[in-house]
Amino acid sequence: AAGGRMLDAIGTLYVLKSALSAPVQAAQEFDRALAEIGAKGNLTAEQMTAIGEAAKRTSSQMNQFATDVVRAQDFLVGMGLDVDRATKAMPSIAWAATATGASLEDLSKAGFAAMSNLGLAAEDLGKSFDIMAAAGKAGGFELRDMAQYLPSITALASSKGMTGAEGLAQIAAALQIVRRGAGDASEAATNFSNILQKINSNDAIKNFRKKGIDIQKVLKDA
Repeated sequence: AAGGRMLDAIGTLYVLKSALSAPVQAAQEFDRALAEIGAKGNLTAEQMTAIGEAAKRTSSQMNQFATDVVRAQDFLVGMGLDVDRATKAMPSIAWAATATGASLEDLSKAGFAAMSNLGLAAEDLGKSFDIMAAAGKAGGFELRDMAQYLPSITALASSKGMTGAEGLAQIAAALQIVRRGAGDASEAATNFSNILQKINSNDAIKNFRKKGIDIQKVLKDA
């Protein structure tokens, strides 16, 4: 009986230790993530505190971990986005992640691609994710798929004149059409990238000319 009580006591202490250590570890990870973004952005202690408070507000409102919010913001800063714009972008990114089940990291990449390649402002990210989500509901290329493949696609699309919210809508719509003839989202993204890469190649120009189409003029007009 004494042995049984001793085992119960040991089990209780183990559970208590785990319960107490979990929040301490979470706080350490949060501080470490803040330190990393502070080093990249050359931030003061006051600026880091402000970022931390903003991340906590976003995490509570959007049901995300504060550390994950800071790490996603750290990605944006690491890619060259200034800290203020990255902070403004996080609520929209976190909202989209919660609403769709996509990862914060993938949506941060998609958001950065929309801003850097298509010229969208951080304040417009909410509208951008709405556009992508609406297209995903209408077709089979979902927002979580766009979050994964948009960075490479937008770089190609912007060279064809697709910019801003309208350009993003064109890309999102085109992906739904291409998805119909593809086995999965990865194949659809590859097929659309091939279209963007090859549409003004010499072979494509010749083949369009055979059909009476001056593809270079069409692209210029578009």
